[in-house]
Amino acid sequence: MNISFLRSSLLEGIQHSTVLPLRDGSIVKGTIQKFFKGDIALVSINGQSIVAKLERSLSVSRPYYFEIDIKDDLPSLKVVGEEAGDKNVQNILQALGTRGKKEERLAAFLLSKNIPFSKEFLTIIAKETSPSFPSSEKKAVETMIARNFTPSKSIFQALKSLGDASLALLFNELTTLANREGYGEELVKFKGAFRLTKGREVLSHLVKGWLKGNIPFRILHQTGAIEKRILEQQALVNLSPKGEEAEEITAMKKTLLNNLPNIEKTPFFHQMVENIEKNPNLRGKFTQEGTSLFINEEGKEVLTEVNKLLQTSFQSKEFQRILSTLFSSLGLTYESELKGESSGEGLKGALLKMLEQPLPPLLRERAEEMVHKLTALQLLSSDEGQGPITSLYVQFPLYVREKLTEVSLQWKGKKREDGTIDPNYCHILFHLELSYLQETVVSVRVQNRAIIIDIINEHPDIKSIMESLKPSLRLGLSELDYYLSDIKVFASKDKASSLAQVSHSGYKGVDLKI
Repeated sequence: MNISFLRSSLLEGIQHSTVLPLRDGSIVKGTIQKFFKGDIALVSINGQSIVAKLERSLSVSRPYYFEIDIKDDLPSLKVVGEEAGDKNVQNILQALGTRGKKEERLAAFLLSKNIPFSKEFLTIIAKETSPSFPSSEKKAVETMIARNFTPSKSIFQALKSLGDASLALLFNELTTLANREGYGEELVKFKGAFRLTKGREVLSHLVKGWLKGNIPFRILHQTGAIEKRILEQQALVNLSPKGEEAEEITAMKKTLLNNLPNIEKTPFFHQMVENIEKNPNLRGKFTQEGTSLFINEEGKEVLTEVNKLLQTSFQSKEFQRILSTLFSSLGLTYESELKGESSGEGLKGALLKMLEQPLPPLLRERAEEMVHKLTALQLLSSDEGQGPITSLYVQFPLYVREKLTEVSLQWKGKKREDGTIDPNYCHILFHLELSYLQETVVSVRVQNRAIIIDIINEHPDIKSIMESLKPSLRLGLSELDYYLSDIKVFASKDKASSLAQVSHSGYKGVDLKI
């Protein structure tokens, strides 16, 4: 299968997930179905039938291009074109009082797709398009209109960026450039945030036990969390949020113990998380033979807790927390944080601060690209203005067993009358590249709490893997008051395409025990 194909299919589902809206001033293609008295007619526009007033006599069943005026209760339709081809586009532009090669090219594209557009949209967006008008720009245009986004340069650039390099590849290039140019500390903490492991929790237990004096500092050396060349006093200084000068070790431990939440935000702590997660035999470091490393009974309790963390799988509530953390780490809640609605700084906020500084040209270019992508994901992960049926889309980089991959998630479902999501009816599509199973798509359809799961994967072992997981999956869903109706496995790219066209979104991965 092909990553770019599937990402494109997911975006197609977002673009066409709603009926294209008809707005005042829009140019639309319509056909007269039936006449009433007083120049009133039933007109078919984009699959919708509306009653409207016509400004002159027209023929039934013949297609026309209209400009809509809906200031009054009864919409009025003004004919701006009748013929197909370049001449018709020029006539429409003339009727709108605008001209230009870019405007003509954009109008021709929109007319060919039967997409309603206004003069405002045409004049603002046309000047932002490039001469080649690539597919990424076309998809951005379609998404803007389908999702009723305000026509602006910033929104167009953001949505266009989704058709460029994948988020994971861009993040990897950006962090590499930042390290090379001396800005690595700005971004290192996010590499840890995008890991689906328990390293952070393990390290939190170890650091807390060390600061309390229950376990020795050398355990952090032996697990690989801290390089052996770094001594205890230097580690304490590095973990200090304000970078205080070194003082007596016991006093520093006491100070840091009272400031644990801020310790976990320091670049040094994030580097420790990354180091400990690279340890291929982390669980082996906490075998029963290792109890001699702990100096008292409280230390042995830390060992027990760490072992539990390493031996248990992710639970549903924990996984929900992880997803929420991923959203926050990307900075998809950045504007809310500025308003004081939440705390913490995500990748977007860190990049915007970085862009305020003088940067090498290539690093600035990649940072701006990432900001555009994150802005687009903010737009597509919002259900504002979508009505009773809502469709959301998000991507995020994820380290799975040290392999950087990209998760694409699309969700479509119903809203309740109070505006909340109805968990009984939704359609989810989740796409991930796994180290063992390779490219995997999971479709989850929920109808009245009955669940049908389709898995698209070409690995020869996938069917046997799913058969072995089916009993535990059925049990887990039943505990959440859902019923597993069926699981089907497919190897066809055509199946993936049809799933994307239906449009859905969700989250599961068969390389991970959830």
